[in-house]
Amino acid sequence: MTLVKGPISAVIDENGNFDFKKDKLEYLKEIKKYSIDKLSKEAQKYNLSNDKRVALLNKSETFQYIKCLISDSFVYTNNGIISDEDRKKLLISLNKVFFHALDIRRKRKQEKLSIKEA
Repeated sequence: MTLVKGPISAVIDENGNFDFKKDKLEYLKEIKKYSIDKLSKEAQKYNLSNDKRVALLNKSETFQYIKCLISDSFVYTNNGIISDEDRKKLLISLNKVFFHALDIRRKRKQEKLSIKEA
């Protein structure tokens, strides 16, 4: 497994460590280049079952979704190359993880609101 070369490698060192604080602006600049439309097309290509939920995300959640699926899916590959089948599996897994984590965050937020109201 080696690091993908290109713009995103500017924020990830040779050991695969990501220094978000140091390179936040560079990272955000690269991530903003990707659009939800591109991600949607890829989701359709791989028949991701959860992609209907993407339309319901708010602006912040959409940005997190793009970060999760796009940036996490191409950080590590096999010598810079990933097969379509492996990419499909990776995207499906990241998609499931994202929405599971989102559900957990929303439940916690709702619990906190319920406690404050009581």
